[in-house]
Amino acid sequence: MASYLVMKPSGAVRDPDSVRFIRDGFSWFALVVPLIWMLFHRMWLFAVLFLAAQFVVTFGSDLLGYPEAGSIVLLGMNLLVALESGMLRERNLLSRGWTADAVLSADSIEDAETLYFHGLESQLTTTPPAPAAGRPPRNPWGGASLGPFESYGSV
Repeated sequence: MASYLVMKPSGAVRDPDSVRFIRDGFSWFALVVPLIWMLFHRMWLFAVLFLAAQFVVTFGSDLLGYPEAGSIVLLGMNLLVALESGMLRERNLLSRGWTADAVLSADSIEDAETLYFHGLESQLTTTPPAPAAGRPPRNPWGGASLGPFESYGSV
């Protein structure tokens, strides 16, 4: 089963046309062509920053005389985008004023939509679990941490 984050524009109701389902997991499309994947999902700033980082790595590795190392770093950048594709989409929507409405587990996107729109509240988790009492939060700066852990506020 995969987990899906349900995002909606702030103030919107459960309208099928305005809700987005973001699958948390690896994206092959983002691994193979990350720049096109970012442009497809309207992540303009991420795409510009990614393209600038690619130019810096490519020209820097050629300038230093290690083009093979540059290729390995570029492959690592592609892998990072593929692993963090769900979190990147979430951050992009949050920056545009969207809110996270629910987190749910389903076998496919169709099952996730059915669970969400037919109101099977027993399967929905509308708020993330609270941290255990007496234990400091893992990220003292607030917000989600970078990496595959704690991206939806889980402990």
